[in-house]
Amino acid sequence: MEILISAENIDKKFKKKQILKNINFNINKGEIIALVGPNGSGKTTLINILLGIIKPDSGKLKINIDNYKKHIGVQLQSTPFFEGYSVKDNILMFSALYGIKFNNKEIENMLDKYVLNADTPAIKLSGGEQKKLAIMIATMQNPDLLIFDEPTASLDPRERYNVKNMIYNLAKENKTILFTSHDLEEVEDMATRIVFLYKGEILENGNKEELLKKYNFDKLEKIYLHITNY
Repeated sequence: MEILISAENIDKKFKKKQILKNINFNINKGEIIALVGPNGSGKTTLINILLGIIKPDSGKLKINIDNYKKHIGVQLQSTPFFEGYSVKDNILMFSALYGIKFNNKEIENMLDKYVLNADTPAIKLSGGEQKKLAIMIATMQNPDLLIFDEPTASLDPRERYNVKNMIYNLAKENKTILFTSHDLEEVEDMATRIVFLYKGEILENGNKEELLKKYNFDKLEKIYLHITNY
């Protein structure tokens, strides 16, 4: 299996508080990896290190992606769309930032694919529509790796279904996906590998079948409650 990113012995502190401790894991091509942990477990810090936004205090990342920052797409929980501008305007402005030129037909095809109206002000989209626009923007550069931070959070069941289908379709296009989620049923449905992060440490890392067999449980939720009970 081709390794895209390898995190080796990553440590990070903020104001003497240990945020990440001895993090070791790989992101392999074609995987859908769920990063699971409560608020304050270090998920955002780890994502920021993977993105190169912050540097670890010790340890290193081995990155096997050429032109790394041009081949990674990111959807954060809150995407800062340009206020007062339409969906199409936001597509054009973000594409300009990425140095990409789309013609009208290409934009029309993108909007059809994501079922979005070109003229709607971006900030007036529903929660699910905003997530779809954010994912569209994240995929503009046709990246090898996509990082989604709670992509279905605060969505109604229909919107969650639509966003999950988008992620499934991206995986079918051979995209590698890392996403965070508090919804363990969603993780069971979507992830090919689960990384449990708690108090800055990786407690478990494996696929659903391996983990359920190891702990003799029938649900990931039971594993999560068991391994975090210390």
